[in-house]
Formats: sequence, structure tokens, C-alpha cells
Amino acid sequence: MQRNAVLGDSATQAALPLVEELQEELCGRTELSHEADKRACDLRRGQLYGITAAVGLSLGFAGFIPGYVSHFRGQAWYYEAISRVNFEGAVAAASRFGEWWEALLTVHAATAVAWTALALHQAATGATGSPNSGRRLWHRRFGYASVAVGLCVAVQALLLLLHMPFDKTHIAKG
Repeated sequence: MQRNAVLGDSATQAALPLVEELQEELCGRTELSHEADKRACDLRRGQLYGITAAVGLSLGFAGFIPGYVSHFRGQAWYYEAISRVNFEGAVAAASRFGEWWEALLTVHAATAVAWTALALHQAATGATGSPNSGRRLWHRRFGYASVAVGLCVAVQALLLLLHMPFDKTHIAKG
């Protein structure tokens, strides 16, 4: 009865089988009668989301490790760190802006590491904390910082792109 009030009759009828299927996959049954069962199911769902997020973030970060290693060995930042090549626009921007370009890349890389650490913290605290627990409180607080740092990373990436000359060879032809 409450489901219909929230979603509306037609939306509820369409979504209910999918919700019950997901509930059964996560918790082993469709109807949860006790509050403890519901909490256990929520915790299990949170753990699934947290593990998925942590694996995705870790794999994403691992892709940038060669770039960090080459930079700390005294080499330049590379867009393609594994094969150590840069786009022509990045080479042009590096020669035109020199130390400013290098500083902007370094700040962008450091901010990206901070965002990844905050996002991993989000995954861990969201997956292991129960509602109204201290971990969920930290999850919420760090979530705001994570959004702010993520926006900084995006703005820095835009600034880097704006320093490069426009090159239409990277535009997909349709």
C-alpha cells in the first residue's frame, strides 16, 4: 500500500518485479519481516556497492601509476604513460607554457590522487557502516569534500585542455 503512494500505481506495477528480484538476489527472499533482516540486507547491499566502487577506483588509479612513476623519476608527465607518448597539443602546450604547464599538471595529478583517496574512503565507510553509525557520519562529511575535490579535478582538466591548441584531428568523423 505504501509503495503505491510513493511511486504511483503504474510505476509500482512495472518496477515491483525488478525490486523483488534484486531483493531476492541480495537477501535470499523477497519479503523481509523483521527489522534485523532489513538491516542485514541493507548492510549486504552496501558491502556489494562498496566493493564494486573500491575495485573500480583501484583499477582506475592503477592505470595512472606509470605516469606517476615516470614523473618521480624526473621525466615529463605523459598522457599515455605506458608507451611514453604525448598528444601533439600537450607537447605544444609544454613548450609554450613551460614551468606553468608542468606545475598545472602536477597540481592536477596530486588533486586526482586526493580525490581517489576520498572516493575509496567513501566506498569503505559506506560499505561497512550501518545507518546512524559513526562511519556513516564520516561517510557523509567526507562525501562533501569528495565532491569539492572532484570538481577541482574537472576544472583543472578543463584548464589543461584550454592551454592546448585546438586540434581537430581528435574529433570523431561521422
